[in-house]
Amino acid sequence: MKQNNSLLIRSIPSIYLWNFFFQKSKSQFIGLLVVLFTFLGTTNNLYSQITQRGIATTATSTTTSITITKPTGVVAGDILLVNLSSRDDINNNNLSDPSSTGWTLIQGSQITQNRRWGAVLYKIATGSEPVNYTFTLDADTNATAGAIVAFSGVDNTSPFDVATPAYLTANAPTTVTATGLTTATPNTAIIMFGVASSNPNWSGWTTTSPGALTELYDVNMANVTAGAAWAIKATTGATGDGTATLTSGQRNGAILVALRPLITAPTNDICSGAINLTSSTTCTTTTGSTLAATDNNETGDCTAGTEEAVWYSFVAVASSHIITVDGGAGIDPVLGVISTCGSTTTPTGGACIDATGDGGIETRTLTGLTIGNTYYIQVYDFFGVNMSNAFTICVTHTVPPTITSLTTPSGCVGSSLVING
Repeated sequence: MKQNNSLLIRSIPSIYLWNFFFQKSKSQFIGLLVVLFTFLGTTNNLYSQITQRGIATTATSTTTSITITKPTGVVAGDILLVNLSSRDDINNNNLSDPSSTGWTLIQGSQITQNRRWGAVLYKIATGSEPVNYTFTLDADTNATAGAIVAFSGVDNTSPFDVATPAYLTANAPTTVTATGLTTATPNTAIIMFGVASSNPNWSGWTTTSPGALTELYDVNMANVTAGAAWAIKATTGATGDGTATLTSGQRNGAILVALRPLITAPTNDICSGAINLTSSTTCTTTTGSTLAATDNNETGDCTAGTEEAVWYSFVAVASSHIITVDGGAGIDPVLGVISTCGSTTTPTGGACIDATGDGGIETRTLTGLTIGNTYYIQVYDFFGVNMSNAFTICVTHTVPPTITSLTTPSGCVGSSLVING
């Protein structure tokens, strides 16, 4: 049984590359670096760009419910997030999380005292959304400020890149702080949501990475205020704590949320979209990746229901070809060849193979091929890690011998035959 020792390409430890150097030739090591940097330069193209949909909508309320208008332009698949800052100034009773049909709580917390409460909820827009949304508040609530903001380009099946930490609260400083996150996906949207007592204004939103945040809204009434700001974090890693500044010191709390971008499947995610390779007498590599590949459970797959594979094809120019896949760091390549998309028929030598481990080289020597026919190659990671897994692939063949001259001075006696190849 293999163990999952795969490493994400974007966080390869230097010791791994050092060991790799001694396991492979210097030229292969340099080739790997070329693959890595070429791949890293194009990886972000697979991620959708998260953008704000319309503008934030705000509202205030002195009752036990609050109604906020839907931002303009929202379409199915967008994510909506509501930030609510509530308070009980009459009875000073404990408050609790708000709710609304179809909305899910991300975080909710008292803000240093039970009579002050902050909460952020979300929902994924459907094809039929109302003009506005009503949120039911705690029965003791008598002051609420809130806002809804919407974003497109978010992975709506798994919208949060990492778990959102609990509110970080403080008694009465002018600086509002939110616990930092460590993102796992490039191009995440980092949003800081803040709530506070009284009616100060917000400014100076920032993190260590991605740096300054653009304010989305600043809404307040006599006893409560709410604000938010955001930016795209192009690289993975720690954000550092988020901070913002209030115009006066108040009890406050804040959280950071990381929205994961939608990852677009590669064009060769299915056999019919296979990328064509040209066979050569020397290995001319093409850089590939299983990033964002999905399991389509196609007929002819090496396995059923477990691989996130990509496909390549080539036209046979000889009766025998060699397929070579060289795995980059963090990918244990599996290689197989079929004769036709949607068929389990494999050419001789085309059965699926996984003879090596991480960073290994897999080869298939195909024989008995029909010149002019197209054959289809499947490549995937044994561990099924649907992240940054790069490899190179090439198709080669041998040029058959050719007769360049034949002399027959007297029948067969004294004849000469020259064969090249």
